[in-house]
Amino acid sequence: MAAGIGSSLESLRYARGSLQVLDQLKVPQAKEYIEVPDADAAWHVVRSMQVRGAPLIAIVSALGLAVEATARMGKAVAPKDAGGFLRERMQFLRTSRPTAVNLFNAMEALEAVVAAAIATCTTAEEIYLAYVKAAEDMLAEDVRANKTIGDAGADAILADMEAAGRGGSGARVLTICNTGSLATAGWGTALGIIRSLHARGKLEQAFASETRPYNQGARLTAFELVEEGIPGTLVCDSMVASLMQRKGIDACVVGADRVAANGDTANKIGTYGMAVIARHHGVPFYVAAPTTTLDPKTLTGSDIPIEERPADELTCLKLGGQTHRLAAPGIGVWNPAFDVTPAPLITGVVTEWGLIGKRGGDSNSFDVSGFLSGGPPPAKRSRRTTELAEMKKMLEKHALDVEAAISRAERALDRTERRLDKKDKGKVDKFASDKQLLGQLHAARSRLQDDIRNKFAALEIDNMCRRVTAAKASEAKMKQAMARTNSAPSLGRKPKEIAKFSDTGDLSLSSAAIGGGSEESTRPPSTANKSAATSPGGSKSLKAGAAAGLVLAQ
Repeated sequence: MAAGIGSSLESLRYARGSLQVLDQLKVPQAKEYIEVPDADAAWHVVRSMQVRGAPLIAIVSALGLAVEATARMGKAVAPKDAGGFLRERMQFLRTSRPTAVNLFNAMEALEAVVAAAIATCTTAEEIYLAYVKAAEDMLAEDVRANKTIGDAGADAILADMEAAGRGGSGARVLTICNTGSLATAGWGTALGIIRSLHARGKLEQAFASETRPYNQGARLTAFELVEEGIPGTLVCDSMVASLMQRKGIDACVVGADRVAANGDTANKIGTYGMAVIARHHGVPFYVAAPTTTLDPKTLTGSDIPIEERPADELTCLKLGGQTHRLAAPGIGVWNPAFDVTPAPLITGVVTEWGLIGKRGGDSNSFDVSGFLSGGPPPAKRSRRTTELAEMKKMLEKHALDVEAAISRAERALDRTERRLDKKDKGKVDKFASDKQLLGQLHAARSRLQDDIRNKFAALEIDNMCRRVTAAKASEAKMKQAMARTNSAPSLGRKPKEIAKFSDTGDLSLSSAAIGGGSEESTRPPSTANKSAATSPGGSKSLKAGAAAGLVLAQ
């Protein structure tokens, strides 16, 4: 699948087993794609800044390892060794660039997937596949999140303009660095907000600062604006104050590499200065960041590690494959890649879950941890519940396919046995082999049925837990239920008790359908939920059983 809005703006091209990334060091002079066959190559394109932008760094790192995992699926290794390999590679990928938290959050989420897969899968291939599917889900989710951020940010800017008496006018918006399709899997964060305004016919002009010393604004953002026909103007970084004073700006929108718990935001060097100037001129200053960029573990901006880049990136200019020196040889250089904008200078943080506003009665900080603990809005939870329901239907279908395949195989073997020439040794041996395979399918059927029942139960529990909101938890009935269980209901409950707890759920299971007593059914709820949501074991095993049965039936 390609990432980006149009073919000219594909930051990456991915299909399972293959990844190519746009060499952004050569844009806009050339559009060249680099093969990324493994985690080593992913680390290199991130470190060299051939790929950049906090969301894209995470996606490319995850997918680079996914390509490598796909290539290893045919190798005979123990499941624990497959898990160990993935964990080691993820730890290595973390070392490419230190400031953008998206990479660390992505690796943490993928490690949880691998841990669940190790606990539930029986083969190395299943563990690799669980990782690959999770990485692919991140790619799809990034595009969805960016479009939601674009709409939410456009709404906020238009509301500010209405309050300022400019309602009905086109917006004049200033941004820094590159936060569009080339910095994400598609659409963009801060530039995505500009895209959304343009799509609504509400954008008068987008202003892009050149963003020295790497010139992402001049090379990449200007390229995107021109490619899509969005009205844009390039300014050098030192013109920002004069631009606000003489031309008038309705809003500044910037991306983020990390947002601390209090709202302090690390972004491309020059962002802090832009925020100071915006405050002086009374211009709203918005940060656009997916929730994967929020870092509640980092309390303030002073705790964010700031990457420092090589001196030649500031003293030299690379163009057309040639390096041209700009500064006098021997001059000292300080070249931080990022700065930190203090929370008081930020109007709001726009995420795919909505706008994070300042703390009540406190204009100096944000409650990032509280925002995240509230979870996604109901519409997002509803979509996830629908996805789980669809997974349940898929597992049910596979179970029926297995049953039908075994039944056909039994009838075929019965017919073969009646016609079998006992003197034909070759046919007798073939029949014996087929009969032995059918016996193995019979033995596996009960295990498959137990597996699918347990996954049904885990999906149902996950579905119910997603409906426990803060408001619901305060209700007396819910309090009593939670007091009895202390947490999500255990899979080790008696069938009757689980069925009773499920009476109010959307996905109701009878006591006969739940089963119980298997190894997976006694696993703690948190592990069971993860295995149901991430492990391909159930559906993959059922597909294999159905295929074997069909071979016998032929």
